[in-house]
Amino acid sequence: MARQPEIQNIIEQHDLAVFAETRLGIPRISGTSSFHCFNKDHHRNGDANPSLVIYKDFFKCFGCGIKGDLFELLNITLNLDFKQSIEFLKSDIKTRAKYSPPQPVKALSLKFNPSEDSLKFMYEFWNILKETLLSDSAKNWLESRGITCATAYKIGCREISSSPLAIKRLVSYSFDPSSVGFAHPTNKNKLWFPLQNLNHHTCLLFPSWSLGYEFPIQWRCRLYKNWNIAGKTIKSLAQYSSGKIIPLGIKKSDSKITIICEGEPDFLSLNQVSSDLFGKVPSINIIGTCAISQGWQSEWTSSLINSQKIVVAVHDNHEGKSFAAKVARNIVQAKGIEFARNNVFRMLFDEKDDANDFHQRGMLNEWLINLLKGIDL
Repeated sequence: MARQPEIQNIIEQHDLAVFAETRLGIPRISGTSSFHCFNKDHHRNGDANPSLVIYKDFFKCFGCGIKGDLFELLNITLNLDFKQSIEFLKSDIKTRAKYSPPQPVKALSLKFNPSEDSLKFMYEFWNILKETLLSDSAKNWLESRGITCATAYKIGCREISSSPLAIKRLVSYSFDPSSVGFAHPTNKNKLWFPLQNLNHHTCLLFPSWSLGYEFPIQWRCRLYKNWNIAGKTIKSLAQYSSGKIIPLGIKKSDSKITIICEGEPDFLSLNQVSSDLFGKVPSINIIGTCAISQGWQSEWTSSLINSQKIVVAVHDNHEGKSFAAKVARNIVQAKGIEFARNNVFRMLFDEKDDANDFHQRGMLNEWLINLLKGIDL
């Protein structure tokens, strides 16, 4: 019997393999069509060696012989009959389409122009993660650098593994993966894998807050353990779909001092010391730049407009010095050469003795206190 058009439409809106993994939680072998069979009682070893394959519209287990389509899968796993399955799937489609992303708070002139799919994903992603707590994996990585979970949490650091059920629900949305994926470490123009495919307890996510948005529009992923890919050591991954990597901590600020630093550990360390000295992170405007070879964008300078002192604290190498010069040129254009001459400073750290190293030796507090002399916070 031919299926009714409505039923056929419901089927076409559900990729069976994606649905099985994200909605039903059936364990999948990454990058393949193989799954651990949900009918484990019919396998001697609980299907430790996956024998179930699930395609877009059909599944079959080569161990126990179970097979079928979307409706058979719902009947076996959730004990739903055909009518109940239809209602379940219709509700599922409505849930996915229920929200719409907010518009920018203010219309600003931004070169960054995120796609509608990217904004939808980032809005929903943040709403899922913002109330979740950090894991022991995050705590261990942070404490090894002298950072508390509270400090990382306040600036928006989160983990995918903090809310696995919510993430499974989220990733079933049909977004263009190129709008939310991480770039390949050796080729920034090539998509490597989607954000949501990171393994549990792999990394700490750092949010980039672009001017005009109330939710992060880009994430940077700092790995707990370095990866070695094609002979290259990888410490972090970046979303690069915008064509640029947005700095950490870019926001409108009334702070009278801004520190622009290099890398995630230095960014965390300066936030930690600011929190320790003043009791709250926002006392100083701290911006963490990543991939400084891309330079400093002129639209980011508006976040510095209220600062009486601006310090560019980067590594003592060609990239660091070039980056500091680009920041200074932008400030000259925005606030004049006299302001830049008297209020913009460069602090160069040795690559093997940077702000995070200072912090771990207990020296960053004194450095920051000296920096603040003459500034009435």
